[in-house]
Amino acid sequence: MGPWEKRKSEWKQLALEGHELANHTVHHPCLLPQIKPHSQDYTPAMMEAEIKDAAQQITQLLNSRRGLTFAYPCGNMTFGKPQDEVANAASYLRYVSENSFGARGVGAGSPQNPDELNVLDVGDLGSTADKDSIALLAMVQPALHAGLWGVYCFHGVGGDWLSITSETLEELAGYLEHHPEIWTATFGDVLRYTQERRALSIQVTQSNAISLAIALQWPMNKQIYDLPLTLKVEVPAAWAEVTATGDGNRLAARIVDRVKGTTILVDVPAQIQSLRIASAGQ
Repeated sequence: MGPWEKRKSEWKQLALEGHELANHTVHHPCLLPQIKPHSQDYTPAMMEAEIKDAAQQITQLLNSRRGLTFAYPCGNMTFGKPQDEVANAASYLRYVSENSFGARGVGAGSPQNPDELNVLDVGDLGSTADKDSIALLAMVQPALHAGLWGVYCFHGVGGDWLSITSETLEELAGYLEHHPEIWTATFGDVLRYTQERRALSIQVTQSNAISLAIALQWPMNKQIYDLPLTLKVEVPAAWAEVTATGDGNRLAARIVDRVKGTTILVDVPAQIQSLRIASAGQ
């Protein structure tokens, strides 16, 4: 549409700065009566084009094969006349899955368990419209206490429909920036991490008093799922310091617990096949 065409260079710069550009269709058809075009007037071919064409435009602009996520217009997951909506819902999900590796839904109002995700309908924390930063932080507390994923969905910032103020977003971002124990990332990167973690195969191939060898297998598409994973590993309590290498290259490793033994965290880049952890000096 017009604003996209006129400001492509700005959108690309936002992506280069670390923001995620995701698919929201070309013309935003949905089932709300005040929205035009209205998705009740759509055929399967029309809706497939809405999703596919937007994906191609964004991918071409970014010159990337890292994959896209999707956000359903108005949160609707179907289209067409009422008598066709059930059948069309299955087609809609297929179009999304063929052009995205995951999608955000709306209205769940609860944290998401990364081990139990429907990757084509990841729910958000609920409506953020007109809330201040205190109310927004209250929304995410259940996720923080349970160690789960809380997805904020904003529409307008500083104006537009269903908006919050720019100051509110700055205050929320400032709080999260000062709490590094809360991992804050784009929707796509959190989804990448959770799916990599679920799929990664880990096998200990050698273990003795001074070293540990681990074989790793990454079955996910390496062009899309490219984030490093943090592995938690228990090693002998006598190890005062540790070193770690992945495919022969030094990795970051740190001791985090010495209560019942020694527990370390190792940051492992995607696609590393062989991990070796040793007592320092060995």
